[in-house]
Amino acid sequence: MLRTLLPILFLAFIHLGFAGMVSAANLSQTLSGRILLQVEENGEAWYVYPDDQNRYFLGRPADAFNIMRSLGLGIAHNELVGYQNGYFPSRLAGQILLDVEQNGEAYYINPIDMNDYYLGRPADAFNVMRELGLGISNADLGTLQTEGALPETTSTPTVEVSPEVTLSTGVVDTNQSKCYGTSSQMSCPSSGQSYYGQDAQYAGAQPSYTENGDGTVTDNVTGLMWIQDPGEKVNYYTGIAQANGYTFAGYSDWRVPTIKELYSLMDFTGTDPSGDERGAVPFLNDDVFVFEYGD
Repeated sequence: MLRTLLPILFLAFIHLGFAGMVSAANLSQTLSGRILLQVEENGEAWYVYPDDQNRYFLGRPADAFNIMRSLGLGIAHNELVGYQNGYFPSRLAGQILLDVEQNGEAYYINPIDMNDYYLGRPADAFNVMRELGLGISNADLGTLQTEGALPETTSTPTVEVSPEVTLSTGVVDTNQSKCYGTSSQMSCPSSGQSYYGQDAQYAGAQPSYTENGDGTVTDNVTGLMWIQDPGEKVNYYTGIAQANGYTFAGYSDWRVPTIKELYSLMDFTGTDPSGDERGAVPFLNDDVFVFEYGD
């Protein structure tokens, strides 16, 4: 069972000088799967390959495309689609996936949001890499080991198939119960009327939680276990560092959740908190989770 830390961690734009957050020994692990931009030079791009945590120079667009494909992991089309319709598992964070049944189309799994990004042609792939790139200083880049020889490739990449993978993931209903027109709330329309088919008119798997009595909550739809009280807010990298080796309620495999996993907790019966918070309703079930508005 996957276990995740709540809540959304406040992301900060990070570049230059990671030494204050992580030690040099842990930097390669923290940056595993990331695209790095050498901001003190000419923005040269590097890829930290998750399997060996070495950095690979991406060079020109064609070079970057070839390197990405050389380091790519083959995957069956149905398995890829199953992940795209649900969640990519954490073991694929930062990997390049090659759809071996669809002309080897390549996708980069961004370890920050765990979404897939289609790499397309060489120029497209290079642009994606740079848009998702993280700035890094020469000093910090120098602590990462450079690559050896690229893995040998064959005409047909190896396909990874896991017997534990299922092609469908529980998707939680939003709990939306109201219908809207172009400018305001309206009575939900009937079939054939304008605006018919809104979220409120479809009932999916209803939110369901079990409080385990040990400070954790299990989502009965997704199967994820959450810590009930989020505690103090922290930035993304602090969250990762705290999750590594963290033990709570007898479990030691906690991790930071993906954006999609966090979104699965959203309850759309909430109200906009930009006004008076006293009458606001949070977009989270506060009967189950500890919640308070931030500053």
